[in-house]
Amino acid sequence: VKWWKENPNQDLETYVCIVGKELWLSATGLKADEMLTQPMLDYMYSNFRDESPYNIKVIAYWLTRGAWEYHGGETYNLRSRIRDMCRWANEFGWALEKSDFFRQYINLRRAYAQAKSEKESRLMREYQEFHRNALTFETETHIVVIPTTIEELRNEGNAQGNCVGGYGFRIAEKSRNVVFVRRKSN
Repeated sequence: VKWWKENPNQDLETYVCIVGKELWLSATGLKADEMLTQPMLDYMYSNFRDESPYNIKVIAYWLTRGAWEYHGGETYNLRSRIRDMCRWANEFGWALEKSDFFRQYINLRRAYAQAKSEKESRLMREYQEFHRNALTFETETHIVVIPTTIEELRNEGNAQGNCVGGYGFRIAEKSRNVVFVRRKSN
């Protein structure tokens, strides 16, 4: 009520935001100084307040060592890249590092793509193996083959010129099954 009397043109939402930000800053130990500016703190609070305290410290490190200049008024690219890095690290239990932001982004993106592909391949193989008996059969002229690797799907998609090569993640999510029908003569 005191704040409201002192700021009659403000609404309750603004007050809650200001108090929330002050509590967040005290909980994380962040403060504006010669390195971490008030706009950086505002940016972190509005975009990353739900991250772990460790990740918040790493994000502050990146912002004060060049990443802030990168955004040049367009915060979407920086926000999406940092959010991607946090998501990748959280998904695979990796720790973000206080190192060069751009080099870490490239390395983490590469490692995530590889780890995700390996995880998808493993999950796809397990799911397809579980359904192998139910989905494979033969007739006099045809045989049904169940692919168990992402590479088999990609090769099939390339050979047929269609999108079946991109279905690996759907199989890994257990939302689809894919089978190949072959002529026994070929």
